[in-house]
Amino acid sequence: MVLVFGLFFGLASASRGEEKEEGMYFSILGVENSIGGDFKGTVTGGFVDSTVLIRIPEIKNGSGFGILIGGYTEKLAGELYYSCSKHDTSFKFYDLNCNGFNDGGAEDTVYYQDGECQVFGANAKWFFANLFDSNFRFFGQLGFFVPKISMEHGAYQEDDVDDTADVSFTGYGVDLGLGVIIHLHPKWAITGSSVYRYIRIKEATAFGEDRIPSDTMVGSGWSYSVGINYYF
Repeated sequence: MVLVFGLFFGLASASRGEEKEEGMYFSILGVENSIGGDFKGTVTGGFVDSTVLIRIPEIKNGSGFGILIGGYTEKLAGELYYSCSKHDTSFKFYDLNCNGFNDGGAEDTVYYQDGECQVFGANAKWFFANLFDSNFRFFGQLGFFVPKISMEHGAYQEDDVDDTADVSFTGYGVDLGLGVIIHLHPKWAITGSSVYRYIRIKEATAFGEDRIPSDTMVGSGWSYSVGINYYF
């Protein structure tokens, strides 16, 4: 075991020492996302000036992938990225008269549907600590992003609960987190991060309509990622 760790840190030390002080990198990531806030699975919302009603689902944790391209200097890095995670969603509701309100005294029905969260974003990273000849580099991260959260059959017409369509929620968000990069080779490194996200939903789309939700909607949750960086 000692020999293995010695070999690992020896390889890493040689690797970081040969890396350029500034350059570009590409990353492939595995991600896991949670989405909470107003996504509780018990509320139906409406579009302004529309007969379309939307089910605001409860969203289970989901996993997926991410791709990223970035540039770095000795202390800072900037990145552009895309990620996509798949989620199970559910909605607890009973609306026999199709008026968008839970019928009093009626037994709840739980709808289970597939969901997805896509994110386009940009990050700024600051490297604040280095260990083992800078082979372990710890960073803080601040990011801004545009999310698209989708749910199958998440919308229906006010006068026909069986006339459904997929719904997608879009807006903007900000995230803040910490992470680490472990250099194994001048061209390769392992990276991982834990980030807290805040999302403000500004628009919902269903039945070909892009509308502003009647009520303010926010989401929040954690995003975890582990991946590989390739430097060029």
